[in-house]
Amino acid sequence: MARIAPETAADKAVRRLVQANLDAAGIACRRIEHGRDGAAMHELRVSLRRLRVALRAYAPFVAAGVPHKLRRRLRAVSHATGDVRDAEVQLEWIDSLRPGAGVAQRPGRRWVRAQLAARRRTAVRRVRQAALPEFRQLDRRIRHRLGQKALASCGKGSAARAGFAGAAAPHVRRHLAVLAGQLGRIGSVRDMAGAHAARITAKRLRYLIEPLVRGKEADAVIGPLRELQDSLGKLHDRQVMARTLARLRKSGARKEPDGDLMPGLRWLALRNREEAAMLHEKIRRRYLDQSARTLLRSQREFVRRLTAGFTPIRMEKH
Repeated sequence: MARIAPETAADKAVRRLVQANLDAAGIACRRIEHGRDGAAMHELRVSLRRLRVALRAYAPFVAAGVPHKLRRRLRAVSHATGDVRDAEVQLEWIDSLRPGAGVAQRPGRRWVRAQLAARRRTAVRRVRQAALPEFRQLDRRIRHRLGQKALASCGKGSAARAGFAGAAAPHVRRHLAVLAGQLGRIGSVRDMAGAHAARITAKRLRYLIEPLVRGKEADAVIGPLRELQDSLGKLHDRQVMARTLARLRKSGARKEPDGDLMPGLRWLALRNREEAAMLHEKIRRRYLDQSARTLLRSQREFVRRLTAGFTPIRMEKH
């Protein structure tokens, strides 16, 4: 992840940020091509997410912006890695339950694991055959735009004088306000749509802030956002697992040569609901009660410091 001094000229900072994410994604692609590397798939996914946030926020500093069609193609590449990630998370969860499975539950647990492993192999093959070649084309096009002259209409003052902090401040402030509103509107931890929206906003806010913070400040400002994102992400994983188990039950599977599958499927569904309930309670205590009022205090202070020495750039829409 690129770290950029707040006073760096905004156009140079954005080029460095975009190039760093393209480089990281390219390295991950090469690792994926040369073998089974789960960590590389995760790094590709994160690099693409950071890249998309940067391109969306700082479009005026990339020549003529980034066309919607190109950004849509980049999103499709990013989403292609999601099936791999979901299968890997589900496999890890299934494996963690192995010691607790009784004799009756084992056939169903083994069958579900085999289904998930097959889905992972298919998803990895799709990424290698389609997503990676597509990314290479997009990489060349984005780098070409970085090499051209950026747009001139970035509000009062030049990007060089305002600095990267001035370009980042309006986006950080807006995402912070959106996140506060989303958390405030979640009336229950069972508001899954609201919780998912808050998780996405927290992730984007973190990606905007991370290049600007270091050391203890990073712990204070980024730490709470990462914890919120992780908690909501784990709850999302339980939702995805519930849907997966429901689809497998509807597939008509009843018996395999080594026994009845349904006791294992029911047991897995029960364990999944139990873990989801615990996550519900944790999120309610930490983010939806009194503590929610102070959750974003350090981020608000960060925005105040960010804007104290740098004039925010008011960029026109393109």
